[in-house]
Amino acid sequence: TGALDSDTGALLLDAAELDDVSAVVLLSVLFAVGPLLKQPEGAAILVPALKAGAIQLLLAALFSIACYLFSRWLEKPLSDGFAELSPTYGPIVLATGAAFVIASMAEFMGLSIAIGALFAGLAFSRDPAERNIDEAFGVLLTVFGPFFFVAIGLSVDTNLVSGAVGLAAALAGMAVVGKLLGAGFPAAVMLGWRQGALIGFSMVPRAEIFLLVMLFGLTLGAWAVPQALYNAAVLASIVTCIIGPVIVGVMLRPTEGNAI
Repeated sequence: TGALDSDTGALLLDAAELDDVSAVVLLSVLFAVGPLLKQPEGAAILVPALKAGAIQLLLAALFSIACYLFSRWLEKPLSDGFAELSPTYGPIVLATGAAFVIASMAEFMGLSIAIGALFAGLAFSRDPAERNIDEAFGVLLTVFGPFFFVAIGLSVDTNLVSGAVGLAAALAGMAVVGKLLGAGFPAAVMLGWRQGALIGFSMVPRAEIFLLVMLFGLTLGAWAVPQALYNAAVLASIVTCIIGPVIVGVMLRPTEGNAI
């Protein structure tokens, strides 16, 4: 709709980024606490879970500080040095190598590669040459990005899909209502109903983080995420990724007397 560079588009993008950052922090806590939830009946899990969650939050905070310091003090000098070696490919080589290193450090700390990848992107977002780096990464994304969804699809049991439609509809409905109430309503109070509705519906699509959580639960076993629930979650993700963009696209489409 051509609204990305408008004030409304910038607001939606900023809200989505804050949503992702908060989600990956909670995801890191889940990765630490999740395996502890399977304990013998009657076992005390509250204290170990709180301890594991607190440690994970501390690690996430330290990792965030390290990424900020890299972004603030090291990224620009290193990028300039690599640019002197090769103006065309130097910064891209640095960004690619640093992304792998940062993501690997996050995995080593128990924060997951996904969290490290997000913070690697944030570390380079201050660079004025970020757009060129982003375009170069677009090639890698085209090649490797689909493999994440291949893994999601391979984990679906097609024999149980038909039986998961009802549960998928319920999950999709709650996904829509949850975002409209949790994000859209507070925004509407501050910005008016139209902006609130835009923010709410723009948050509706549940993709990477949602599917990462479900896949993680599936790997823990049926006690955490049964196969039927995982199948329903994948179907719900597809539905939300259609509903959100369609509604937001309609609301952003310029109409007579209503400029973006």
